[in-house]
Amino acid sequence: MKLILASILSLALAFVAGFYLPWWAVAASTIPSVLIFNLKGLERAIIGFGAGFLSWFVTSWIISNANDHVLSGQLNVLFFGTDTPLFIPVSSLLGGIISLIGALLGGSIQRLFRN
Repeated sequence: MKLILASILSLALAFVAGFYLPWWAVAASTIPSVLIFNLKGLERAIIGFGAGFLSWFVTSWIISNANDHVLSGQLNVLFFGTDTPLFIPVSSLLGGIISLIGALLGGSIQRLFRN
């Protein structure tokens, strides 16, 4: 139950942060759930990466769908040299890694104030 609530909180904060705040706010969105739900090790990593990946994927899909995938198609050609739709999953992977770093930072803050 704790993991489900932490996932929902992280996803909600990351989704809102993805639309209204700079890109790095996705990392900061996992810190409250780590601190509130007292997540440990692997729980922290799974929640952090999963929330960042999923929110970044949905946000970039919504934004890309709004312009008929024109910009993401051009970025695919620019970065990957093909027309295959790789930009959204690769950027979501980066979003997950950034959010994972935020969750690890939350764990470090938790240990700092616990001792």
